Amino acid sequence: MKTPGKDKDKKNKGKGGKPAPRTAPPPPKQPALPDVPADILAVRSHLMNHFGNPAGVVEFKKPGLATSAVQRMEVARFSMGNGATSVFATVGASQAKMTDGRRMEAYLLTRGEPDKDKTAAINSVMAALALYPERNKVALGAGAVIQSPDDIKTFSAMDAVLLLPPLQFVPGFHEFKRQDGAKVEIFWMLPIYASEAEIALKKGPMQLYKLFADQQVDVSDLSRPAVDPNAPPKPPPAPPKAETPAAKGAPAKPGAPAAKPGAPAAKPGAVPAKPGAPAGAKPGVASAAKPGAAPAKPGVAPGKPAPAAPKAVAPVKK
Repeated sequence: MKTPGKDKDKKNKGKGGKPAPRTAPPPPKQPALPDVPADILAVRSHLMNHFGNPAGVVEFKKPGLATSAVQRMEVARFSMGNGATSVFATVGASQAKMTDGRRMEAYLLTRGEPDKDKTAAINSVMAALALYPERNKVALGAGAVIQSPDDIKTFSAMDAVLLLPPLQFVPGFHEFKRQDGAKVEIFWMLPIYASEAEIALKKGPMQLYKLFADQQVDVSDLSRPAVDPNAPPKPPPAPPKAETPAAKGAPAKPGAPAAKPGAPAAKPGAVPAKPGAPAGAKPGVASAAKPGAAPAKPGVAPGKPAPAAPKAVAPVKK
């Protein structure tokens, strides 16, 4: 009878009776990474560096013409302030140059989290905006107004969108450079009424923005009323009254609310009192947008964030 232990020893011995070297097991196969263009990864990294991981990403494949530089793009949604505000952002619009050689991405603010239908409508309009400069052979910038009531009313009460600098965010968010050195500008896509668009076009976008600030308009509210240019400015909210400290040993007032730690200093939808407009910016006009974006496909993995150097927004070139 053969002894199993001895047979095993014989198999493991090489020449001269010495143990044969054992080969290491092959490394596990890594899952194949999706073929994501570097230009899209650069936009993802910039957005995630400022907003963190997205709450949702929708992918559009071949949304433009066959000859378009944008054959794939995304719309990402980020949640801020524990869901108080949502930020929708284009990811990939900058793959195509505008007629003046510049590249852009855009974002839109909404109060809370829109329902499923409004979210899908916002995604579609954001994708259409990404294709707008290439389709219409125009260059967009701060002050541009795109009038498209049929599309914008699918998710809001407004009629048009106004492009502004990202006034709510730090200068480092306003633009970034890709690995190839190309600069990408970020613009705020603000839904507005037709009457507000007229003010922006005739008196300049910052005049409209001043009206928002004077009347304390929450521009992230997609069902807000139109601003009244003849209404007087609202007085600033009164600071909270300081309570008289209780006498030593006196019981606390029943039902008094506790302080809320970590509250944000300003709401993302609130308009700053002194907006910083880019030097030399002038209002621009664009014709009605035509979405026509391809059906969306959810499920895109986020990239790793990378910090961007702070730079100022360039003025609109005429």
